[in-house]
Amino acid sequence: MIIFDAYKKMLIIQVIAAVTAFLGVLIDNIVVSRFLGTTCMAALGFAQPAIIVLASIGLILCVGTQGLAGKMLGNGDIEGVNVVVSIDLFLSFVLGVIIAF
Repeated sequence: MIIFDAYKKMLIIQVIAAVTAFLGVLIDNIVVSRFLGTTCMAALGFAQPAIIVLASIGLILCVGTQGLAGKMLGNGDIEGVNVVVSIDLFLSFVLGVIIAF
Protein backbone atom coordinates (compact mmCIF):
# COMPACT_ATOMS: atom_id res chain seq x y z
CA MET A 1 0.00 0.00 0.00
CA ILE A 2 2.88 2.38 0.69
CA ILE A 3 4.08 2.14 -2.91
CA PHE A 4 0.57 2.74 -4.27
CA ASP A 5 0.16 5.87 -2.11
CA ALA A 6 3.54 7.19 -3.20
CA TYR A 7 2.64 6.47 -6.83
CA LYS A 8 -0.63 8.41 -6.49
CA LYS A 9 1.21 11.42 -5.04
CA MET A 10 3.83 11.32 -7.79
CA LEU A 11 1.18 10.90 -10.47
CA ILE A 12 -0.59 14.07 -9.37
CA ILE A 13 2.69 15.98 -9.41
CA GLN A 14 3.59 14.66 -12.87
CA VAL A 15 0.17 15.58 -14.27
CA ILE A 16 0.47 19.10 -12.85
CA ALA A 17 3.97 19.41 -14.35
CA ALA A 18 2.77 18.25 -17.78
CA VAL A 19 -0.20 20.63 -17.75
CA THR A 20 2.05 23.50 -16.66
CA ALA A 21 4.51 22.77 -19.47
CA PHE A 22 1.68 22.61 -22.00
CA LEU A 23 0.25 25.92 -20.74
CA GLY A 24 3.70 27.50 -21.04
CA VAL A 25 3.95 26.49 -24.70
CA LEU A 26 0.39 27.62 -25.35
CA ILE A 27 0.95 31.02 -23.73
CA ASP A 28 4.22 31.46 -25.67
CA ASN A 29 2.39 30.80 -28.91
CA ILE A 30 -0.45 33.19 -28.04
CA VAL A 31 1.91 36.01 -27.04
CA VAL A 32 4.11 35.59 -30.10
CA SER A 33 1.21 35.44 -32.54
CA ARG A 34 -0.64 38.32 -30.89
CA PHE A 35 2.24 40.78 -30.50
CA LEU A 36 4.93 39.75 -32.98
CA GLY A 37 3.00 38.52 -35.99
CA THR A 38 2.72 35.53 -38.23
CA THR A 39 6.36 35.44 -39.34
CA CYS A 40 7.56 35.11 -35.76
CA MET A 41 4.85 32.57 -35.07
CA ALA A 42 6.11 30.48 -37.98
CA ALA A 43 9.67 30.74 -36.66
CA LEU A 44 8.54 29.63 -33.21
CA GLY A 45 6.62 26.72 -34.71
CA PHE A 46 9.72 25.74 -36.66
CA ALA A 47 11.96 25.90 -33.57
CA GLN A 48 9.52 24.26 -31.14
CA PRO A 49 10.54 20.63 -31.88
CA ALA A 50 14.19 21.46 -31.15
CA ILE A 51 13.17 23.14 -27.91
CA ILE A 52 11.17 20.08 -26.90
CA VAL A 53 14.11 17.77 -27.66
CA LEU A 54 16.45 19.89 -25.54
CA ALA A 55 13.95 19.99 -22.69
CA SER A 56 13.57 16.21 -22.93
CA ILE A 57 17.33 15.71 -22.64
CA GLY A 58 17.34 17.86 -19.51
CA LEU A 59 14.42 15.90 -18.10
CA ILE A 60 16.16 12.59 -18.77
CA LEU A 61 19.27 13.79 -16.95
CA CYS A 62 17.19 15.06 -14.04
CA VAL A 63 15.06 11.94 -13.61
CA GLY A 64 18.03 9.61 -14.00
CA THR A 65 20.05 11.50 -11.42
CA GLN A 66 17.14 11.55 -9.00
CA GLY A 67 16.67 7.79 -9.35
CA LEU A 68 20.32 6.95 -8.89
CA ALA A 69 20.78 9.40 -6.03
CA GLY A 70 17.67 8.10 -4.27
CA LYS A 71 18.85 4.51 -4.59
CA MET A 72 22.29 5.41 -3.28
CA LEU A 73 20.86 7.42 -0.41
CA GLY A 74 18.71 4.44 0.51
CA ASN A 75 21.84 2.29 0.60
CA GLY A 76 23.66 4.92 2.70
CA ASP A 77 26.21 5.66 -0.05
CA ILE A 78 26.68 9.42 0.38
CA GLU A 79 29.92 9.42 -1.61
CA GLY A 80 28.13 7.75 -4.53
CA VAL A 81 25.45 10.44 -4.41
CA ASN A 82 28.12 13.13 -4.58
CA VAL A 83 29.71 11.41 -7.58
CA VAL A 84 26.40 11.01 -9.44
CA VAL A 85 25.33 14.60 -8.84
CA SER A 86 28.79 15.91 -9.80
CA ILE A 87 28.75 13.92 -13.04
CA ASP A 88 25.24 15.18 -13.83
CA LEU A 89 26.21 18.80 -13.20
CA PHE A 90 29.34 18.47 -15.31
CA LEU A 91 27.47 16.75 -18.14
CA SER A 92 24.74 19.41 -18.03
CA PHE A 93 27.34 22.16 -18.18
CA VAL A 94 29.20 20.55 -21.10
CA LEU A 95 25.98 19.96 -23.04
CA GLY A 96 24.92 23.54 -22.35
CA VAL A 97 28.21 24.89 -23.70
CA ILE A 98 28.02 22.64 -26.78
CA ILE A 99 24.45 23.69 -27.50
CA ALA A 100 25.23 27.37 -26.95
CA PHE A 101 27.95 27.34 -29.56
